[in-house]
Amino acid sequence: MQKYDVDFGEADVMGESEDVVRIMTIHKSKGLEFPVVFVSGISKKFNETDSRDKAVIHPDMGLGLDEIQSKPRMKRNCLIKAEIADRIRRDNLGEELRVLYVALTRAKEKLILTGTVKKRDSLYKKHKGMAKQGVALRFSQRMKAKSYMDWIVPAILSYPNKYEFTFVEAKDIASIEVKQLADTILSKEEMFKKIYTADETIVKELQTYLSYEYPYKQEADRKSKYSVSEIKRMSMLETYDQQEGLTETADILLQEQESYIPDFAKNYEIHHGQYTQIDTESEETSHSINYGLLRGTAIHRVMECLDIEKLLT
Repeated sequence: MQKYDVDFGEADVMGESEDVVRIMTIHKSKGLEFPVVFVSGISKKFNETDSRDKAVIHPDMGLGLDEIQSKPRMKRNCLIKAEIADRIRRDNLGEELRVLYVALTRAKEKLILTGTVKKRDSLYKKHKGMAKQGVALRFSQRMKAKSYMDWIVPAILSYPNKYEFTFVEAKDIASIEVKQLADTILSKEEMFKKIYTADETIVKELQTYLSYEYPYKQEADRKSKYSVSEIKRMSMLETYDQQEGLTETADILLQEQESYIPDFAKNYEIHHGQYTQIDTESEETSHSINYGLLRGTAIHRVMECLDIEKLLT
């Protein structure tokens, strides 16, 4: 993170019990619970592009393509492609059902589902015949679903007088927005009147506060942690930037230095009792043994050279 200047981020100071409204995806809400939950956009159509492409692919069934006849020259879906596309769609609907289950089980006290329809009567007409009291939707009905609403509405209608349907017309929403906008404009006019008639002493005091500049603004862009090498490099850059131009010596100092390998850690071979250094980059010695490391660390080497008995006496 230090090498690529990645920000460490900030801790989340907001707890789970805070009295706030959280907006998140269904996947993000997995494992969480809230007193009141709105599941919005249940009328949004499912994404079925992967089952409608010219080439459909399934991990188990393989590849499905369109069948092209030479005489007469025409294109049509072959049996294999139709079966693969149907399997993909069934898998996708199964995944959508699991996502919907997560959404419907996040609320502790109240669950509100919202969606949009073009005509209210068409909604009842479409789903009323599918709903049977106390009976789950048939497999064929679930397979025909194009959105969450095609599952939810028939299921709710199968329990009459248990769940509440509330329809809000678009004109009612528009009138509410207009009223809120009018209230906002009026409040702004009142605010401008207060500004024009404000005490000059208070205005100057506010201007002093608002024009304040943080004296350590440059330090705010720095990282929370720096290595010694980074601090040294920054100091060198600041020093040489103050001059007219960088010298050759500065260029050498600013370059990345190769890692230093001490003599005791280098590869050696023994020839007639003598240690000979090996070129580690050579292909001929790529399988040689690192006798330098086998001899131990630098401290061990020093201890080997010391006459311990003489020191003890």
